[in-house]
Amino acid sequence: MGTAEPTDSEGMLISGRIGGSRATAAPEQRVYLVGGTPACGLSRMIDLASVGLLLAEAAQFRSDPERLWAYSVFEDDLDEWVPEGCRDLCAQLLAPSPSDRPSAKEALAHWWLNE
Repeated sequence: MGTAEPTDSEGMLISGRIGGSRATAAPEQRVYLVGGTPACGLSRMIDLASVGLLLAEAAQFRSDPERLWAYSVFEDDLDEWVPEGCRDLCAQLLAPSPSDRPSAKEALAHWWLNE
């Protein structure tokens, strides 16, 4: 998944050793994993993107890793039969910009999880 590294007071990762699986990595984490420096830096929000991808995988793509990859790079979407709330939460968690992703607390308060 994402990280378990310490962060500074603004939530940015202090350590430069970030691992993770490319299949469930946030867009900015993928840049880092191939040796680049993401413009937005690396924050704990990479974990929220990973949770969104894991949820999408559980909802639809568990037997189709190629489609999960396409979804993770915004080239595919969850099918209409996946509940609207699940699609909405996954989209929020995987927002391209980390600043547009909900916090863990906000994600847990999502209406779909509280129906």
